[in-house]
Amino acid sequence: MKSALSILLFVTTTTLAERPEAIQRLMLDERVVVTVPVATNRVTTISLPGPIAAIDAVGVTADGKTPGQFQLAHTKGSSFASVRALVRKAATNLNIRWNKRTYVFELVESDTPILALNLEDRSTLAESSQPAPQVTPARLLALLDKAKAFPLLKKQHPEAVADAEARTFGDQPQITDFNDYEIRV
Repeated sequence: MKSALSILLFVTTTTLAERPEAIQRLMLDERVVVTVPVATNRVTTISLPGPIAAIDAVGVTADGKTPGQFQLAHTKGSSFASVRALVRKAATNLNIRWNKRTYVFELVESDTPILALNLEDRSTLAESSQPAPQVTPARLLALLDKAKAFPLLKKQHPEAVADAEARTFGDQPQITDFNDYEIRV
């Protein structure tokens, strides 16, 4: 029994690992309708960057007692909502109000659902990411000088190169053989 359970767990884990599309990340755009495949036997979670202000939908039930095509779980003030289809071939739209904008999601019942849809805001990404350092000829020459002096810096100033590592190829052959041709460095 234990081996059968292990095999079932392995097959399930392998099947989910082979579906990278089951977890998706998208940029928020209030001008685009996002189609979200939802299953009857799995939960799909839609996550936004901040607390959801409002949710509107037709044919969606929150309590399970009211008839509907989809079941929705959402706690006021949270930044995510979870949905699952209650009937086969169900379809509806879910409008989520966030950051003074309305985002439209078309929910469709599917055998290959998205399990997690993580939405990101362009403005927050732009603010949180640092600009790339400016690459100038002087900066490149300084990096080359630092690389040349790595052994000396490692001995005398280890804190200056604490996050760096070096590789040398002196112990490897200078010729690389590729059957029909060889490369000499």
